[in-house]
Amino acid sequence: MATFGHTTQEAQFNNLGANGTAGLLATSPSDMGTVVSITGYFYDSGGTHTETLAIWNYNGSNPTTLVTNSNIAVTVSSSGFFTGTYVTAPVLSANTQYIIGYVSDSVSIFYGANNSSGTNIWDSGNGGVGTWSGGNLVTNFKDATFYVTYTPSGGTTATRRTLLGVGI
Repeated sequence: MATFGHTTQEAQFNNLGANGTAGLLATSPSDMGTVVSITGYFYDSGGTHTETLAIWNYNGSNPTTLVTNSNIAVTVSSSGFFTGTYVTAPVLSANTQYIIGYVSDSVSIFYGANNSSGTNIWDSGNGGVGTWSGGNLVTNFKDATFYVTYTPSGGTTATRRTLLGVGI
């Protein structure tokens, strides 16, 4: 298994409010294979909330449509890492930029400091998991903690058995 996105828990957090949408711009790796899960780090000050983790396509300047089968709900009742494991995995292309993020049900996401050197995230006040509309590059958010876990293409290399030094 491997990951892409941002796996480090950052120190600051911000609450987007109900139906707020945020995501980290990330490039899929060259060995992109089968997507297994999506993870986010959330801050929850109380209660139980259902957050929708998702992956959106990116057109080089803005988030666009939801990647098919990429939205998955997770129940958040405390602060920490929450992972949604796919039954039907979304298909992602290698070396392609995507937005990895969530639609908020009033919990906060962690992000880096304003002066951190990480990747900016996008924020849309419109919410929903369909086509991203009204999104803005939010320069005061850096490195939101969202990442995708995948099985690299090509799988693993199996050891071949030999009989008397002849490969079989």
